[in-house]
Formats: sequence, structure tokens, C-alpha cells
Amino acid sequence: MAQKIRYIPPERNTGCCEYKLKLVYEDAELRARKISHIATQMNYRLYQGKGKAIFIIGVSDDGDVEGITKEELDISLTFMDEVAEVIQATIYKRRIYEGKSGFIATLRVSKDMSKRWDDGDEMEEELQFL
Repeated sequence: MAQKIRYIPPERNTGCCEYKLKLVYEDAELRARKISHIATQMNYRLYQGKGKAIFIIGVSDDGDVEGITKEELDISLTFMDEVAEVIQATIYKRRIYEGKSGFIATLRVSKDMSKRWDDGDEMEEELQFL
């Protein structure tokens, strides 16, 4: 059973963490625009995190940890793989948690694998709320 997340503080405009509730788009044109937009956000979060970023899926910007369905999570994770590919970044660690009524995922992202963090690194401070 996945660990349950009880609380996440609201998203900050700066720093290496970005929240996304879900990334499910049926319209191909809208989906392509969203990939481009979120690729820009990913680059910004990587810049803010000095080459490292964390994306949290299933959480709204205000920190609501409702979660999303397994199907929405799978679609959102595939979407994020495509975003990372656009900017030549790597999602190198995924963790799945339980929210209030669905799933939440954390994705660790890096463009330069020498700049990734491992458990215990100072970047873990960004995840103290998990």
C-alpha cells in the first residue's frame, strides 16, 4: 500500500517544485499547446533548482491533496514523459502516494544526471511535507 499524503503547502511561484492536478487533454491541439507550456515551466523549475526539479501530480496549486484516478495518473505520467523529452530532461525517480481519494505522484527531474539528488540530499527539504 502506498504511503498517504495528508498535507502539502500551497505551491510557491519560485523554487524547484511544481504542482499539477492532472494532465489529461483529449483535444490534440490543446494537448500540444499544454506540452509546450509545461515544458517552459519545467525549464523554469530546473533553473530555480539548479538543474533539479520536482513535479507533483494529483495536487492543486493551493496544496489540496485530493489525488486523481489510476487512469488519470497513468495518462498524466505519459504526458510528463513527453514534456521531459521536449526539453531533453530525464524523469529519473517516480513515487506514488495516496491522496484523500486518489493517487499522487512525485517526479524528480534533471537535465544533467550529475545534478540529480539522492535520498538524504539537501533537496529533500523541498519534500518535507510528504
